[in-house]
Amino acid sequence: MQIHCFRLQEKGLLQRTEERPTASWLEDGIVRLFDVDYPDFTKGLREVLAPLNLDTALLDKIESQAGGVWVETFSHALFLRFPRPAIHDFKDPYISMICVRETLITLHHGMYLPPEQILARIDRFGGIGTTTMTDLLLHVLLLGINRDIELYQQTRQMIAKLSNNLDQCFNTEVLNEIQNLTNQVSRLQSTTEDRLILMGGLLTLKSPLLELSEVRLYFKEAMNELTQLQRWLERLEGRLQGLFQHYNLSLQNSTNNRLRILTVISAIFMPLTLIAGIYGMNFTNMPELQTSYGYFIILALMVLLGGGLGIFFYVRGWFE
Repeated sequence: MQIHCFRLQEKGLLQRTEERPTASWLEDGIVRLFDVDYPDFTKGLREVLAPLNLDTALLDKIESQAGGVWVETFSHALFLRFPRPAIHDFKDPYISMICVRETLITLHHGMYLPPEQILARIDRFGGIGTTTMTDLLLHVLLLGINRDIELYQQTRQMIAKLSNNLDQCFNTEVLNEIQNLTNQVSRLQSTTEDRLILMGGLLTLKSPLLELSEVRLYFKEAMNELTQLQRWLERLEGRLQGLFQHYNLSLQNSTNNRLRILTVISAIFMPLTLIAGIYGMNFTNMPELQTSYGYFIILALMVLLGGGLGIFFYVRGWFE
């Protein structure tokens, strides 16, 4: 279990400390970010968070690691569960968060975002107001959305590159890349849907722990971005389906071309095989067998017949 504690200073700066939760955190008015990576749900986490006097039901919910999105209030805490950015296929794709008075606790398996990055671009949202725990929560959520939008842009570029090069290569690697991109878009769609559910829950939430009235506009703008991202992802999904169909059609055309060439070759050699079969029979009374130049005549006939059929099929466009 890795623990990082930060104090929120003026102008949105984070100062790392070696603090651990105490009862004074609920009264001293200092905004903190308490980040726990790979939390030990058996005993360590409960002992660490015990001074904050969290509800047993809340601790049980965290320990159960129930899937899906959650927005639930308790006596003096708020529990959130939201998706991490869809950059990797994590074993647990969700992050748990506990909001108590002036303290934001994040619980996750594997690095979510380096805490220093959470407020790295706080000036971009300078209109929010003072740096409060609500600001911390908002920036964590907005950075997750920004990471998903960046991933969407990367995926779109990869699809465009694949689309441009699709006609030049047809192999299992291309098919695997289409499937990987389809899985990536699917994860992005699931993440976007979960974020919309979370944002909707926060917009209707009434909790004394969060000053949502000051940042409600930003939540609405974030929901608009997520709705737009959903439409973009639907278009990407349609493009991938079109690429998959184009790949199958091109592969089928390539197979048909090979079969057509094999059919032409078979058509050319069928009469030659017939002639060879006739003169390969062991009958005594075959007049042509006594001809002095019969062998050369038959060979010439076979060459002329094969060449004539080849020219005929070429003129008819069967080799194109």
